[in-house]
Amino acid sequence: MSYELCEAAGLAFIRRAVRSSAGTHVSESPRLRRAEADKLWTALLAGRAR
Repeated sequence: MSYELCEAAGLAFIRRAVRSSAGTHVSESPRLRRAEADKLWTALLAGRAR
């Protein structure tokens, strides 16, 4: 599993990719203001995100 913090058009989101024998499944968080995405990213890195 991998995560990446992405930004486009003034908004940011987190993309998660999960690889398995069946292929790669990609999901993304809602587009958020950069400050809110930073809070979510920090929570994810600290193990507090849900």
